Amino acid sequence: MGEHWRGSFASLLQAAHASVTTSVAEGFGMAFLEPWLVGRPVVGRDLPEITWEFTHEGVDLSGLYTRLDLPVDWVGREAVEDKARAGLERLYAGYGRPVEAADLSRCLAAWIRDGRIDFGRLDESMQQQAIRHLHATPGAREALSPQGLAEPTDWEPRIAANRDTIRSQYSVEHYGDRLEAIYEAILRSPSEAPDALSGPAILDQFLAPERLTLLRT
Repeated sequence: MGEHWRGSFASLLQAAHASVTTSVAEGFGMAFLEPWLVGRPVVGRDLPEITWEFTHEGVDLSGLYTRLDLPVDWVGREAVEDKARAGLERLYAGYGRPVEAADLSRCLAAWIRDGRIDFGRLDESMQQQAIRHLHATPGAREALSPQGLAEPTDWEPRIAANRDTIRSQYSVEHYGDRLEAIYEAILRSPSEAPDALSGPAILDQFLAPERLTLLRT
């Protein structure tokens, strides 16, 4: 659609029933904001690390899910553990860190809950395996949680409210006001000797095994 669409980006969004996001990572999160401005709801996967600010400002993103859980047996618990270990090893090797047993345990605890694994944590081959199982097995969809996307019906009040909130909180003018306030706060603050954040502490947060997603390794 991006290569062959001859209209504007806004008209492309308006031609859709809704905007569905399945990303496991985003930079600025514009996909969670832009569709509302042209009257289209956003459904699909939530990324709380990105959207917490939006919801704090009053954007209603209740049509999103945080996990798409399916039985881990569909892809095999042992295979999941092997790929999680390999993913951690690839990630940590770039920073000269070894993978500890506790790292793998923390990773798997975030991925698997009550025998169910988050689809978004899997790599392409395991996702294909799960999709083929769904296609070949009648009734397998009942094992998914959620079983389907939020249906954007009777959402006009939510669309209108989100559009107004986004226009007011994320307009160029509002960004200008925020930036000016930051500069003024800096200019008013007392001077002091420069300091540095702890590099290892920042790296600990970045390499937290709970954040591992195989699609990103």
